[in-house]
Amino acid sequence: EATRAAMQALGLRLLAADSPSYACTAVWVPEGVSGKALVKQLRDRYAVTVVGGQGHLETSIFRIGHMGDLDAFDMITAVAAVEMALADLGYPVKLGEGVRTAEEMLRELCAGEA
Repeated sequence: EATRAAMQALGLRLLAADSPSYACTAVWVPEGVSGKALVKQLRDRYAVTVVGGQGHLETSIFRIGHMGDLDAFDMITAVAAVEMALADLGYPVKLGEGVRTAEEMLRELCAGEA
């Protein structure tokens, strides 16, 4: 939920906002940004691996995975990398907005576990 909220806080649209997957967050690549360039920038500059879509959505969306040995800080890292990569590619993103949103949600979640 925190990753989805973070992407929306950046002004990005979710692929399946009404029926999200727990396995990954699928996000529409914003207009004016190359999906392939975004995935490459995340991988090469920020060492964060996301994948594009499949089939006709190959370059239209990117997906952030939530399965495996991941924790809240991995998601914060992914959100921060998306923010920076979008900024690198000329998208007018407000750095820190998605991270702030994710951190606020994750703090509440972690507080409930204490």
